[in-house]
Amino acid sequence: TPVYLAFSGGVDSAVLLHLLLKRKADVKLLFIHHCGLFCDEEQLFSENLSKELGIELIIKRIDQFKGPGSKEAYWSRERYKIFQDMDRMVLTGHHLDDAVEWYIMSTFQGTPKILEYQNNNVIRPLICTPKSKIYEYAKYRNLEYLNDPSNSDPNSGLRNKTRIKLMGNVHECYPGLRTTVSRLIREKEENRKDNEPL
Repeated sequence: TPVYLAFSGGVDSAVLLHLLLKRKADVKLLFIHHCGLFCDEEQLFSENLSKELGIELIIKRIDQFKGPGSKEAYWSRERYKIFQDMDRMVLTGHHLDDAVEWYIMSTFQGTPKILEYQNNNVIRPLICTPKSKIYEYAKYRNLEYLNDPSNSDPNSGLRNKTRIKLMGNVHECYPGLRTTVSRLIREKEENRKDNEPL
């Protein structure tokens, strides 16, 4: 089945691309430019890789964030609009640590949420895979990828602040949290399949 891969050049999308190519999937790369400081470098990396692999690259652009509200929330909404407008399934590199962070952040905001395996035409194949396993795979396969410097800056957004300042303590207190969130994801996916029209 033809699919798009939401590709940023980061380790998550690089590993997912490698897995798709191993399975000889019919895949096109979808790069979304957020007008951020690192986006030009990410786009150049994506362009070079698509040429090297002979894979079509589609580039979309999100208007620069002007506020009010959260820049991260704005980017997420705009990305999802783009995904929904695509004419085939879109795969993203979201992983289990993303899902745990989202669960914790949404819980603190009063509405616990589970990052789903599939939401309409968006599929997250790595959603039950810990980030550590993704890094291990990339190292074993000697994959090239980019590291966005803003990911290590706790002041660049609530998600980074949560990951850098909070998640280590959360996992120390609740070492089974990844297992719990993974179970919730699988249960939600089973319910979704059960409720699909025949």
